[in-house]
Amino acid sequence: SLPLHSELARARHLAAGRQAHAVLLTCTEPPCPQQAAIIKRNLAGIGITVDVHLLSKPLLYARLFAGSSNWDITFLGWGIDFADFTSVLPALLDGRTIGSADNADWSGFDNRTFESRLDHAATVTGPRRGRVLTLLADSVARRQSPMIAYREDVAHDLVARRVGCRVYQPLIGMDLARLCLVTS
Repeated sequence: SLPLHSELARARHLAAGRQAHAVLLTCTEPPCPQQAAIIKRNLAGIGITVDVHLLSKPLLYARLFAGSSNWDITFLGWGIDFADFTSVLPALLDGRTIGSADNADWSGFDNRTFESRLDHAATVTGPRRGRVLTLLADSVARRQSPMIAYREDVAHDLVARRVGCRVYQPLIGMDLARLCLVTS
Protein backbone atom coordinates (compact mmCIF):
# COMPACT_ATOMS: atom_id res chain seq x y z
CA SER A 1 0.00 0.00 0.00
CA LEU A 2 1.20 3.49 -0.83
CA PRO A 3 1.58 6.16 1.85
CA LEU A 4 -1.51 8.39 2.10
CA HIS A 5 0.24 11.41 0.57
CA SER A 6 1.25 9.30 -2.48
CA GLU A 7 -2.31 8.02 -2.91
CA LEU A 8 -3.68 11.57 -2.66
CA ALA A 9 -1.15 12.86 -5.18
CA ARG A 10 -2.06 10.00 -7.56
CA ALA A 11 -5.80 10.73 -7.15
CA ARG A 12 -5.23 14.44 -7.87
CA HIS A 13 -3.14 13.54 -10.93
CA LEU A 14 -5.84 11.21 -12.28
CA ALA A 15 -8.52 13.88 -11.74
CA ALA A 16 -6.43 16.76 -13.14
CA GLY A 17 -8.52 19.09 -15.29
CA ARG A 18 -11.70 17.07 -14.86
CA GLN A 19 -14.75 17.94 -12.84
CA ALA A 20 -16.66 14.98 -11.49
CA HIS A 21 -19.98 14.82 -9.69
CA ALA A 22 -21.31 12.16 -7.30
CA VAL A 23 -24.61 11.66 -5.46
CA LEU A 24 -24.31 10.40 -1.89
CA LEU A 25 -27.39 8.93 -0.18
CA THR A 26 -27.27 8.61 3.59
CA CYS A 27 -29.46 8.67 6.68
CA THR A 28 -30.48 11.68 8.75
CA GLU A 29 -29.31 10.31 12.11
CA PRO A 30 -25.80 10.86 13.52
CA PRO A 31 -23.17 9.97 12.52
CA CYS A 32 -24.50 9.85 8.92
CA PRO A 33 -24.57 13.64 8.27
CA GLN A 34 -21.12 14.03 9.84
CA GLN A 35 -19.66 11.20 7.74
CA ALA A 36 -21.26 12.71 4.62
CA ALA A 37 -19.65 16.08 5.37
CA ILE A 38 -16.22 14.43 5.66
CA ILE A 39 -16.71 12.55 2.39
CA LYS A 40 -17.88 15.72 0.63
CA ARG A 41 -14.88 17.72 1.90
CA ASN A 42 -12.33 15.00 1.14
CA LEU A 43 -13.58 14.31 -2.38
CA ALA A 44 -13.68 18.04 -3.15
CA GLY A 45 -9.92 17.94 -2.58
CA ILE A 46 -9.52 15.80 -5.71
CA GLY A 47 -12.11 17.62 -7.81
CA ILE A 48 -15.23 15.59 -7.10
CA THR A 49 -18.35 17.54 -6.15
CA VAL A 50 -20.68 15.55 -3.91
CA ASP A 51 -24.43 16.14 -3.67
CA VAL A 52 -25.54 14.85 -0.27
CA HIS A 53 -29.12 13.57 0.12
CA LEU A 54 -30.14 12.94 3.75
CA LEU A 55 -33.09 10.53 4.00
CA SER A 56 -34.96 8.73 6.77
CA LYS A 57 -33.74 5.12 7.03
CA PRO A 58 -36.91 3.58 5.52
CA LEU A 59 -36.72 5.96 2.56
CA LEU A 60 -32.95 5.47 2.24
CA TYR A 61 -33.27 1.68 2.03
CA ALA A 62 -36.20 1.93 -0.39
CA ARG A 63 -34.11 4.14 -2.70
CA LEU A 64 -30.99 1.99 -2.40
CA PHE A 65 -32.69 -1.29 -3.13
CA ALA A 66 -35.08 -0.03 -5.82
CA GLY A 67 -32.42 -0.79 -8.40
CA SER A 68 -33.24 2.24 -10.49
CA SER A 69 -32.26 4.99 -8.05
CA ASN A 70 -29.64 7.40 -9.25
CA TRP A 71 -26.87 7.37 -6.63
CA ASP A 72 -23.12 6.83 -6.54
CA ILE A 73 -22.09 6.54 -2.89
CA THR A 74 -23.67 5.28 0.32
CA PHE A 75 -22.45 3.54 3.45
CA LEU A 76 -24.12 0.64 5.19
CA GLY A 77 -23.11 -1.49 8.13
CA TRP A 78 -22.76 -5.23 7.87
CA GLY A 79 -21.29 -7.82 10.21
CA ILE A 80 -20.66 -11.53 9.85
CA ASP A 81 -23.18 -13.86 11.46
CA PHE A 82 -20.62 -16.33 12.74
CA ALA A 83 -16.85 -16.48 13.21
CA ASP A 84 -15.96 -17.53 9.67
CA PHE A 85 -14.45 -14.81 7.50
CA THR A 86 -14.89 -17.08 4.47
CA SER A 87 -18.60 -16.18 4.48
CA VAL A 88 -17.96 -12.49 3.70
CA LEU A 89 -17.39 -12.65 -0.07
CA PRO A 90 -20.30 -14.95 -0.86
CA ALA A 91 -22.62 -12.88 1.32
CA LEU A 92 -21.71 -9.45 -0.03
CA LEU A 93 -20.65 -9.93 -3.64
CA ASP A 94 -22.41 -12.98 -5.09
CA GLY A 95 -24.63 -11.51 -7.80
CA ARG A 96 -26.67 -14.72 -7.95
CA THR A 97 -28.34 -13.69 -4.69
CA ILE A 98 -29.70 -10.42 -6.13
CA GLY A 99 -33.48 -10.45 -5.84
CA SER A 100 -33.59 -13.19 -3.20
CA ALA A 101 -34.93 -12.58 0.30
CA ASP A 102 -31.50 -13.08 1.92
CA ASN A 103 -29.62 -10.88 -0.53
CA ALA A 104 -26.84 -8.81 1.03
CA ASP A 105 -25.26 -7.90 -2.33
CA TRP A 106 -26.62 -4.39 -1.93
CA SER A 107 -24.21 -2.94 -4.47
CA GLY A 108 -25.65 -5.04 -7.27
CA PHE A 109 -22.21 -6.49 -8.06
CA ASP A 110 -22.75 -9.30 -10.59
CA ASN A 111 -19.67 -10.74 -12.27
CA ARG A 112 -19.63 -14.24 -13.79
CA THR A 113 -15.83 -14.61 -13.57
CA PHE A 114 -15.86 -13.68 -9.89
CA GLU A 115 -18.75 -16.10 -9.23
CA SER A 116 -16.86 -18.90 -10.98
CA ARG A 117 -13.81 -18.22 -8.79
CA LEU A 118 -16.11 -18.11 -5.74
CA ASP A 119 -17.51 -21.54 -6.71
CA HIS A 120 -13.96 -22.88 -7.01
CA ALA A 121 -13.08 -21.50 -3.56
CA ALA A 122 -16.09 -23.34 -2.11
CA THR A 123 -14.55 -26.67 -3.18
CA VAL A 124 -11.28 -25.98 -1.33
CA THR A 125 -11.05 -27.21 2.25
CA GLY A 126 -8.95 -26.53 5.30
CA PRO A 127 -6.56 -23.61 5.77
CA ARG A 128 -6.01 -23.42 1.99
CA ARG A 129 -9.61 -22.21 1.56
CA GLY A 130 -8.84 -19.10 3.61
CA ARG A 131 -5.80 -18.37 1.45
CA VAL A 132 -7.78 -18.84 -1.78
CA LEU A 133 -10.54 -16.52 -0.56
CA THR A 134 -8.02 -13.94 0.66
CA LEU A 135 -6.41 -13.85 -2.80
CA LEU A 136 -9.84 -13.58 -4.43
CA ALA A 137 -10.85 -10.78 -2.06
CA ASP A 138 -7.62 -8.91 -2.80
CA SER A 139 -8.10 -9.31 -6.54
CA VAL A 140 -11.72 -8.13 -6.59
CA ALA A 141 -11.04 -5.28 -4.14
CA ARG A 142 -8.24 -3.90 -6.33
CA ARG A 143 -10.00 -4.15 -9.67
CA GLN A 144 -13.77 -4.58 -9.49
CA SER A 145 -15.53 -4.27 -6.17
CA PRO A 146 -18.03 -1.45 -5.75
CA MET A 147 -17.51 -1.60 -1.98
CA ILE A 148 -14.78 -0.60 0.43
CA ALA A 149 -14.32 -1.39 4.09
CA TYR A 150 -13.79 1.86 5.91
CA ARG A 151 -13.97 1.01 9.57
CA GLU A 152 -13.99 -1.78 12.11
CA ASP A 153 -16.09 -1.53 15.24
CA VAL A 154 -14.38 -2.04 18.56
CA ALA A 155 -16.29 -2.83 21.74
CA HIS A 156 -14.98 -2.81 25.29
CA ASP A 157 -16.46 -4.92 28.07
CA LEU A 158 -15.53 -3.54 31.48
CA VAL A 159 -16.33 -5.29 34.74
CA ALA A 160 -15.31 -4.77 38.36
CA ARG A 161 -12.59 -6.94 39.91
CA ARG A 162 -15.15 -8.87 41.93
CA VAL A 163 -16.84 -10.12 38.74
CA GLY A 164 -15.61 -13.55 37.76
CA CYS A 165 -16.59 -16.38 35.41
CA ARG A 166 -15.81 -14.13 32.44
CA VAL A 167 -16.19 -15.76 29.06
CA TYR A 168 -15.60 -13.74 25.92
CA GLN A 169 -17.49 -14.78 22.77
CA PRO A 170 -15.79 -13.39 19.63
CA LEU A 171 -19.00 -12.32 17.89
CA ILE A 172 -21.10 -11.10 20.80
CA GLY A 173 -18.54 -10.03 23.38
CA MET A 174 -18.91 -10.82 27.06
CA ASP A 175 -21.22 -13.75 27.78
CA LEU A 176 -23.41 -12.03 30.40
CA ALA A 177 -25.21 -15.24 31.37
CA ARG A 178 -21.95 -16.73 32.68
CA LEU A 179 -20.81 -13.84 34.86
CA CYS A 180 -20.65 -14.42 38.60
CA LEU A 181 -19.57 -12.52 41.72
CA VAL A 182 -16.39 -13.70 43.38
CA THR A 183 -16.35 -13.50 47.15
CA SER A 184 -13.06 -13.60 49.01
